[in-house]
Amino acid sequence: NTDWGRASKDVFVKAAAARGATVVAAEGYQPTDKDFRATLLRVRDTKPDALVLISYYSDGAQIVRQARASGIGLPIVAASSVYSPKFMELGGEAVNGVTTNTSFFPGDPNPEVQHFVRSFEAKYHHQPDAFNAFAYDATIIAAYALRSGGLDRRGVRDALPKLHDVPSVVFGKATFDPVTRRVIGVKSVNLVVENGEWALLGSKAAVAAK
Repeated sequence: NTDWGRASKDVFVKAAAARGATVVAAEGYQPTDKDFRATLLRVRDTKPDALVLISYYSDGAQIVRQARASGIGLPIVAASSVYSPKFMELGGEAVNGVTTNTSFFPGDPNPEVQHFVRSFEAKYHHQPDAFNAFAYDATIIAAYALRSGGLDRRGVRDALPKLHDVPSVVFGKATFDPVTRRVIGVKSVNLVVENGEWALLGSKAAVAAK
């Protein structure tokens, strides 16, 4: 029950309806809440086919644990905000089978991703996370904008919408939409918790999002 949560819920409900799905119940909660059992039982009584979590990893793990302890064995899909090793640490075996997605996953077999992962591990001696990948990409994109637009703020601002196919670990090739100012064709890597670890979901894990 935050600005992010409410806005994300509205986006999800609209997208679900466009794909023929029905949201039979929606329950908000405060970030400080710890006991979700009453909420889960109310949701269970609506007889849903699955649960969707728009949660951070800490409260998301608690919700899943309490859902399983309450005998709710429904499939659970979570927003990418649960993508963290802490989700498994806090959720234990209960979070096995929970699915989510992310824009960067070090286990992605994409050659550009694997080259970045190897180079990062060689320098820093641990696996990169999404923040590392986004920071790396931001530096590369900024460098392209500086080369194209010049060494001042106006030049960089004017250059960014004109950039095309900038090499990118997260996006593959980065091209900005001049209207939305977002990268076009952001990929989504679908993940599932298997044996306490994040793993690629199925054989068609990486898909292009419109």
